[in-house]
Amino acid sequence: REEFEITSNGRSKRNVGPSFSQSPPSIILDKCITTISTTVANTPIANLLEQQPSLTTRTVGTMGWVQNRRRFADNVTVLQIVEKMAPIGAEEEEEQSLAAAASRLETILHPQALATAEMYGNMLTVGSRVWIAGALIVNDPSGSPSLWAQEVRLLQASWRPITIRYILDQVVEQHLAPEEASEALLMSQDEMDNVVESNDLTARQWLANELSAKLQSAESRAANLAPEVLQVVDRYASFRREFPLRHTQIPDDLLNDPAHSGSSGSKWQRQKRPQLLWMIHQITKLVNRRVSNENHSSNSSPVQILDIGGGKGSLANSLARQVGSQIHVHVLDIAAGAIQNGIKKAKRLGLPNINYQVGDASKETFIAIPPPRSAPSTGLESSKGPVDIVVALHACGHLSDVALGHAVQNGADFCICPCCFSSNSHLQVFDQDVTDFLDIDPGDWSALKQVAEVQGDSALAQSAIHTICAIRAKALEKRHGYTVELKSFPIQYSTRNICLIGRKTPHG
Repeated sequence: REEFEITSNGRSKRNVGPSFSQSPPSIILDKCITTISTTVANTPIANLLEQQPSLTTRTVGTMGWVQNRRRFADNVTVLQIVEKMAPIGAEEEEEQSLAAAASRLETILHPQALATAEMYGNMLTVGSRVWIAGALIVNDPSGSPSLWAQEVRLLQASWRPITIRYILDQVVEQHLAPEEASEALLMSQDEMDNVVESNDLTARQWLANELSAKLQSAESRAANLAPEVLQVVDRYASFRREFPLRHTQIPDDLLNDPAHSGSSGSKWQRQKRPQLLWMIHQITKLVNRRVSNENHSSNSSPVQILDIGGGKGSLANSLARQVGSQIHVHVLDIAAGAIQNGIKKAKRLGLPNINYQVGDASKETFIAIPPPRSAPSTGLESSKGPVDIVVALHACGHLSDVALGHAVQNGADFCICPCCFSSNSHLQVFDQDVTDFLDIDPGDWSALKQVAEVQGDSALAQSAIHTICAIRAKALEKRHGYTVELKSFPIQYSTRNICLIGRKTPHG
């Protein structure tokens, strides 16, 4: 099997497996000691790497970080352990790569030497800190030693949510000691006891997402960022102060509504559902503002909502069903297949207050809005009309700016949650470059988008995302007469959790 390693640009790089493709030579297993005392003295990795080739083995203990992991058949895992984590970039010089490889201790988890090899093979992902004791064997012609693990303890878990969830599951299933897991996940014993006593799979995944952010730092950052790139984030600190984040929750009556329930632990239940409920709550506030306005009497037409890029209808259909006849939702998406799926779901739910249109939102200036209910029937499915509110959930990259452009064009309020900040960089806001639309230096904009996508350092990425949203908010307030606030939903639902909510100011 092949494994991948995170490189300096945050992407994965294919690793070449060891010489054995199925399992290590059995002669090496014969040299492993059958029992290891956990009180064995710890030896620095650098000292172990200086050992000379020998046909004898000795018992050693060491600790370090997992820099690389490779998985093989029969639950065999080969780790490369280092004293200090360092992202490896594909652009490294060959001699630097060789030097990095020489500082790594090859460690083998084999079920014939370690009964828990499968479990630790799954838990010890890149970025984990581990204590290992076993047999150090130096019989390779190159003189490189191998540590055959016979006792393992996880000291600090990787920040990856899937790994954290696996660790929590192992504790609940009584395969892993709660004390070891709580230390590795930076949890108190009481917090771990609550996990063991609960069978709520959704809550367990939410906890894994929260712990992921807690475990991340500059040391776990899966990227080498130039100092000048980091300086851009610092340079826009005043924007973040001007537009602070307001952290909000989902109202209990919505969160506990059985109409929005799903299977415990499902992706719908742990991610999509809470995000949709949060968005519905925020959008409903905008709707109520419009309805209470003197321009919307009881006999007036519904509040017109434009959903940019929502072709599958997850938000639009839920919103149309939840709010009802006060609104009419129009979905615009470039993907015809997604639009068809949304239409089918709307028909299945019997929603009369929604319609769909295939089109490129960055170029589409004509939006087909259904006629008022009081208007005489023309036999046409829709006609042109104004948009009152523009919404978008996880609008990728510059599609968020396109959605803002539609709001500006219509003088509409908006509720937009951006994501995937480096995506759709080719999109323009009605033939205008996004940097011109936002009045931002192109170099700074590119740097901020790069930092927003960094993995392994949640605080840094969140700071960049906050900055990007603040830049958008400032442009809308300064140039287009809006009042904008930045709100966030709990990070346990998604790391892309910052939303721009704008209201058109009177005479703005």
